[in-house]
Amino acid sequence: MDGNGWSHPVMTKLARGCMGGSEGWLHSSQIANLRRGSTRNPGPRTFVAIERLNYYVWCYNQERALLPGSTSSNDYREAEAITEDGKPPSVGWFFEVFCGYRVPRDFDLGLVRIPPDQAELMSRRLGRLIRRLMMERGMDPVEDMAGVLATYTTQEPARLERVRRMTLLAEPLTADELEPELQNLVTLLASLGGTFSDEEALLREIRR
Repeated sequence: MDGNGWSHPVMTKLARGCMGGSEGWLHSSQIANLRRGSTRNPGPRTFVAIERLNYYVWCYNQERALLPGSTSSNDYREAEAITEDGKPPSVGWFFEVFCGYRVPRDFDLGLVRIPPDQAELMSRRLGRLIRRLMMERGMDPVEDMAGVLATYTTQEPARLERVRRMTLLAEPLTADELEPELQNLVTLLASLGGTFSDEEALLREIRR
């Protein structure tokens, strides 16, 4: 979800389309609980919706066939599907991964975790890093911030506002707010000349 730059509303909307427009298969609260690892018993419909969404993203990657229920690929044009040996896995595979019974082979599904007591310091350092890179490129953090955020991977207003306030007002983010932004921030910093290859490299920099 984070790697593809999807907000909760976008992911639920795409999943609903892949389930024939039916409601109730995947909710924002279910996504949030799965991401935090705070749910032990998500219903079977959750896994079916995730599997179908992943399958149709894989189909789009292969054939550029639009996802069911969508008339434009704007939300998933650059999206990557989860695969196992190059193929989209089954519902059972997702359930086994959730239970810890199976370890994915194609890539690491582990989320980068930020300790809650370090989130304030790390978000302040991220804001300082963004300002420094902007100034090194001759940009004014106040006047040019809107242009920088116009290229942010996720254009969800609330998330853009959090990043803006973190950068310009040194307003700290919580761990739950900061974790979903890490991949987007890697991309943003790269556009400003940053050399962080991934989330872990970025975290190593701001932990110094």
